[in-house]
Amino acid sequence: DYWNFLILLLTGMRPGEVAPLMVEDIKQKEGYAYIDLRAFNTRKGRVSRAEARQIKTRSSDRIVPLHPLLIDLGLLVHRDHMRQAGSARLFPDVVPYIKRDGRIRWSQSSSKSWQYLKSRGIITREDVTLYSTRHTMAEMIDQLQLADRTRNRVLGHVGNAGAAGRYGRNGLLSEADLHTITAISNPLIDRMRAI
Repeated sequence: DYWNFLILLLTGMRPGEVAPLMVEDIKQKEGYAYIDLRAFNTRKGRVSRAEARQIKTRSSDRIVPLHPLLIDLGLLVHRDHMRQAGSARLFPDVVPYIKRDGRIRWSQSSSKSWQYLKSRGIITREDVTLYSTRHTMAEMIDQLQLADRTRNRVLGHVGNAGAAGRYGRNGLLSEADLHTITAISNPLIDRMRAI
């Protein structure tokens, strides 16, 4: 739950995207760390459907920049520890909930933890849900006044631009956008950093 809530808040990922992360999904390139949520690596050629990551929608296929606070708190160290321990999964102790129809729900345990925090009065606003972390990140990105295309790529949303939004560096962010997004700061993040 520690990493789950922090990752959700500082990346805007969907609750069901964090628990199934693999150790190899966290990557570093040119001084930036990111989570690779692409269904498959196009540079490695074609893969079977069974080998491809199951994603919510086509736009969910993306690169998610890691906020430096996650790195400062030790997420990369955790990744390396899991790799050394021989774990393929980043959070091997999270067990998915399997619905009666066979569908897997990775967000079930984090949703239950969130409800527990609310029941104990730790989260006091009734209108705040676990999914609100995506809205918080969206608001922080909006304050940066980045292009809608960049916002959509980070959050895994479908843009209104239609085909125009699919051309170019599909799912990738420019170095300038990566720098801007990883530098996000606001009073909430400042309080988290202080703790």
